[in-house]
Amino acid sequence: MSKMIFNHIGKTYLSIGKDWSLPAFAPIKREYITIPGLPGGKQTQMETEMRRFSLPIVIHAKTFEDKESFLEDMAAWLIHKDPKPLLFSKYPNRTLYAQIEGAPDFSEIWRMGKGVLQVVCSDPYKYSAKETVLFNDGAARFLNEGTIPVFPVIRANVLQDITHIQVFDGERYFQIGEPNEIGKVIVPREQRVLNDAMASLIGWTTAGTKVDGGVVSGALETNGYSIGASSFGSVVTGWRGPAAKKSIPGGPLLDFKIRWKFLHKNPNASARGRMELYLFDDQSIDMGKFGMKRTGGGLYGNSIEARAGGESDYKYFANYAGQKGIEWRDFEGIMELSRVGNLWTVYTARIDPKTGKHTSRATFTHKDIQKKFVRNLAQIQLHIAQSGSNEPTEMRSNHIEVFRINPVTLEETPVIALAEDYIELNMKTKKIYVNGDLRADLKAFGSKFFSVPPGLNTLLLDPAGKLDASIEWEEGYL
Repeated sequence: MSKMIFNHIGKTYLSIGKDWSLPAFAPIKREYITIPGLPGGKQTQMETEMRRFSLPIVIHAKTFEDKESFLEDMAAWLIHKDPKPLLFSKYPNRTLYAQIEGAPDFSEIWRMGKGVLQVVCSDPYKYSAKETVLFNDGAARFLNEGTIPVFPVIRANVLQDITHIQVFDGERYFQIGEPNEIGKVIVPREQRVLNDAMASLIGWTTAGTKVDGGVVSGALETNGYSIGASSFGSVVTGWRGPAAKKSIPGGPLLDFKIRWKFLHKNPNASARGRMELYLFDDQSIDMGKFGMKRTGGGLYGNSIEARAGGESDYKYFANYAGQKGIEWRDFEGIMELSRVGNLWTVYTARIDPKTGKHTSRATFTHKDIQKKFVRNLAQIQLHIAQSGSNEPTEMRSNHIEVFRINPVTLEETPVIALAEDYIELNMKTKKIYVNGDLRADLKAFGSKFFSVPPGLNTLLLDPAGKLDASIEWEEGYL
């Protein structure tokens, strides 16, 4: 009985029709012109078209619960915006990237116990398992044993601050950032001044803490890698929970970015909770905050909130639960708040636990035209709270980083990544990631994403001594 795995998930109740086989190769389309007086024709173009095929499925389930699972699974398969990996047990060494087309009558398929799905692969090729080679002294030599050119993925752990990365094969090159020129000064655009992995409460103090719409009560605790609330204090109307402040080394900061990784999960529809980071100046005056909260029932969704300013003069510029209200349900991800000049920005995203990529992203900005919210950052305050007597959501603060954002002049070369950052250059998707965040702005003018042909290839990487890098590819076949 042949099985299929779509988007890395297989279903025990579903198999593939007994006599089905995958089309041997992607369809080829050729165009010709004919010349009067000459026999035959001349080929002008050849294209590999999208791969389309019918996929017969058989259902092996009977209960009402099985039916509901089937309908939900099929609906989920239909809504994927991007192609997902499709693997068949009959062809264990080949992967397609596919989407389900049309709008099948899944209720009828369930009733009949079988049916047909229409599959389309906008990328028509088949791929083998992913292979990886490390760069050694800035060079990676590898053999592409497939039959088509493939687009590699370069991944690098940054060992020292860098201003650029170049990848080239002797003829073509791809680059992010810019190499430093003689006479120019290297300037870290973002200079990390606080890096708290939440392993300890040392440096945090409860003195002088204050929160919006509630009381400071209870206590924080750490398990060695994250901070949560061990208690929330006595029940009151409104929010209640612990808070603690920490000074920013090298502060106050004029331009800054705060990167906060945390977990906020909702065990049931009645759970309530909020996590917030407050910003204070060197006089302990509230100058802003951002965070995530769960305040209502329905879809168990979380909403984000951000404001510039504080005390009696402030501006909320984000209060958002996502387009569907569930983007950040059972959240494990990142929020970033920055101020550069008079521009405030808050960014929120899930972090895929397998790839580290950011998903369900949202960005909001506020331009402080009147320059009312100009206090300099000197302290941050972590607050974790529950609402009244409601069951609290699951909330843990995993990591907080604070960066000084430095101005860069024409006589200076900006640092694009710091030691301990992680970079991915994906030639296939034409995307650049730094710590999972999309950074299309780093692509150097004139450089192009490129593929590597079948056969033996060598890629060179610069600056080799500042990167621990590898190249990954999938051999492709018609």
